[in-house]
Amino acid sequence: SPHGTWIAWTLAGFLRDQGSAYQPLVSGRHQWDLRSAVELCDEAVRNHPSSAGAENCRLLAEAIRRPSLRLTTEQAVASEKPSLALVGATGLRSLHLRVVRADEEKLMEESAYNRPREFMSYLLSLKNKKKWSINLPDEGDFQPHAMEAALPPLPAGLWVLIASAEPEPSQNDSVLAFTPFWSTRISYVSKRNDDGSYDYFFLERETGLPLKGLKVENW
Repeated sequence: SPHGTWIAWTLAGFLRDQGSAYQPLVSGRHQWDLRSAVELCDEAVRNHPSSAGAENCRLLAEAIRRPSLRLTTEQAVASEKPSLALVGATGLRSLHLRVVRADEEKLMEESAYNRPREFMSYLLSLKNKKKWSINLPDEGDFQPHAMEAALPPLPAGLWVLIASAEPEPSQNDSVLAFTPFWSTRISYVSKRNDDGSYDYFFLERETGLPLKGLKVENW
């Protein structure tokens, strides 16, 4: 009956909460609860599509199915060497990546004064260094999954990794993510002294050997 759609919605909400507790590195418990929630909702919508409970089920299933995307890189990677990014996604089977070179001052200016869509439009206008696509793990469980993506060797400078569900994204796309990072051979460690001053030690990023003859500007 139409009243049963409210029961389906309540059970699906419980399964949605259970599915959110899934810990893939610990056990497989709750992995398929989100899928079960969607199946309950879909059945309620099929059987009584005009009921209020079915409308709630429809909204809940849409929320569970909604794709999501996140990117993580190191703050700085070794210049002219391959590196890795961590890609986390839900509801996506493939992803389109690009790396673009950015000017630090311009990037800060655009991010400070523009709204998110305008800022993304600026990022997408930058010239691509490389574009490529990757396949993502998708078991049909509606759970978030993560994988490492290889980044190409890049010259020294500031770069932005952009990921999208579409091969040619626009600022209006709902599934877009980006992360800036530096490509550099320089790393450093700092030490706070008793008088409040700091000592900085500059090292070669890969070998850890000290760098000599550097001119450093502090602000």
